Amino acid sequence: MASTCAQDDVIEGLLRQFGLFGGLPSSDLTRLARAAAFRSMERGEVVIDYGDSVSGVYCVLSGMVKLLVRSGRRKERIFELAGSGHTFGEGLVFSDQPSPGRAVAIDDGRLLTVPAHALADLLERSPGFALRMLRRVSQRIGRLLTELESDTAQSSAQRIVGWLVAQIDPAAAEPRIRLEVSKATLAALLNTTPETFSRVLQHLRRQGVVRVGRREIVVLSPARLRLLKPCVFCSKPLPESAGVPALFWADDDAAPPWRAESEVPHWFGYCDCDVPHWCARAAQSLAALAESSAGHGPPDRGGRMAARAR
Repeated sequence: MASTCAQDDVIEGLLRQFGLFGGLPSSDLTRLARAAAFRSMERGEVVIDYGDSVSGVYCVLSGMVKLLVRSGRRKERIFELAGSGHTFGEGLVFSDQPSPGRAVAIDDGRLLTVPAHALADLLERSPGFALRMLRRVSQRIGRLLTELESDTAQSSAQRIVGWLVAQIDPAAAEPRIRLEVSKATLAALLNTTPETFSRVLQHLRRQGVVRVGRREIVVLSPARLRLLKPCVFCSKPLPESAGVPALFWADDDAAPPWRAESEVPHWFGYCDCDVPHWCARAAQSLAALAESSAGHGPPDRGGRMAARAR
C-alpha cells in the first residue's frame, strides 16, 4: 500500500540514505515517497522469483537478500548480497522481460519499494537522475563481468583472498571484517565450497595473517594479506608473459632446495592451486627475479639468487 501523508517525511528521510536517491531535490524525493511502500520479508521468502515482472526498485532497510541465477541443472549461483542500505532491481525494472534470477531473504527484514511508474516519471523530468540510474546499472554490469572473469581465471583461494582484501578498511591498523551472513553463504557468493572456504581461512590463520571468529575475521597483517599469493604443488613454470623468467624442473629431485625448506611451496600466484601461502623471502626476491635476464632459481637461505641451468 502506498504511503500516507504521515509517512511521507519518514520515507523521504529513508530514501536520502540510499546512494541512488541521495542528493535528489526534496520535491523529487517527496514524489517518490508518496508512491513508495513498505514491505516486510521473512527468512527464506522469495521477493522476486524466476519469470516475475520486476515492478520497482527495492531498498533494503534491514535484513539481507541474496540474488541468485541458475548455474546448471538444479543449481543456483549467488551473484550478489544486498544488505541494509543497498538496493536491487534497477537493472530489470524497465527491461520488459521476465526476471532471469530471483531474490530470496536470508533473514527477516524490511524493504521499501519504489514503483516503476514513479521512477519513470522522475527519469523523464530529471536528466541528472537518469544519468545516476545509468551509472548505477553500468557499475553493476561491470562488477558482474569482473566476477565472471575471476570465476574463470582465478582459483578459489585467489577469489577468497581478493574478497578479504576488498573488505579491509585502509584506515584501520587491524581491520575487522564482520560476517553478516554464514560462511556457507559467503562461499557460495565466491563460487566455492564451504570446505574450501574454511580450509583457506584456517591456512591464513596458521600463517598468522588472520584471526577467525564465529562472526568476525580480524586481519592481523593487511600488508601480508595483500602480498599473499596462492602456492602451487604442481611445479608449473611461471609464464614468460609475466615478465619473470620461467623455471623448469621435471621432478622433485631436480627442484631447487628452497621448495623443501618451505612449509608450502610457492609460485607467485600463477597457478590454480587452492592453498594460499605467504613468503617474505619470495616477495623480497620478486623484483630481483624479474630483472634477471637468464633463468635463475629462487633465493637460497642467505637471500642470494641461486643460478640454475635451463
